[in-house]
Amino acid sequence: MSDRQKEEKRQRNLAYAKKFKKKKKKTASAPNPFILMAPSAGPFPATCARCKKQTEVPFRPTGLKPVYCDECFALVRSGAYVPPSTEAEPAPVG
Repeated sequence: MSDRQKEEKRQRNLAYAKKFKKKKKKTASAPNPFILMAPSAGPFPATCARCKKQTEVPFRPTGLKPVYCDECFALVRSGAYVPPSTEAEPAPVG
């Protein structure tokens, strides 16, 4: 294949690529719900689930999970304190 033929083929490939290139559609994306739920103000008051001491946490407590103060959280993280299971035990059969 001569240099001229190679150049013509390259030009055809470029023209084909431009003609059929997929273009990204610019659509408005839906807002991220987690950003909307993000707290707008600093720490939130909470009560430690282990020692019942008043503390502040950087997130809004929902009541679905236990909240710990710094000292108790360190114990939970290290494994020195294992929180009780929040799952209800099945009712006895019989």
